[in-house]
Amino acid sequence: MGIWETIEREKALIAGAPWSCASLVIASLVAGSLAGYWFSSTLYAERLATMQERLDYRQEKLDDANQKLTEAQMSALIDGLSASPSTVTVPEGWVQGDLDTQIIEAFQKSGWTVEVGAYHAGADEALTVEDKTAQDAVLKTFKDLGIDYKAVGRIEK
Repeated sequence: MGIWETIEREKALIAGAPWSCASLVIASLVAGSLAGYWFSSTLYAERLATMQERLDYRQEKLDDANQKLTEAQMSALIDGLSASPSTVTVPEGWVQGDLDTQIIEAFQKSGWTVEVGAYHAGADEALTVEDKTAQDAVLKTFKDLGIDYKAVGRIEK
């Protein structure tokens, strides 16, 4: 049963109280419009917040990619890494900015073997080191130099 059949059936009631019916229709339209406006503005606000979070994340990634080590930091990093050379594995396609390039260069100049490996989905580590002693040395060197680089893990053998 459609709306027009219902109106046709209730024609006598509508004709008997036209102002009441018109008021009810207008009130329903206003309530529906307000509900629609509230719902769409809520969705819009959530969408804007999500977009802002994405922009902030991208800006942070861009800032990280543009970070560079000073000559003194680079020299100290090479000295620190030279203490316990080992093998470090870097995921393919991982190098994204100057800092990443400098870190790989420091490993190479320190006598480390740098291998390129497959990226494992879900892995938090960008760099993986073969033994615990070498991992501890890398993390300590990074921390001592103020390099905010937490993505160093260890390959379990």
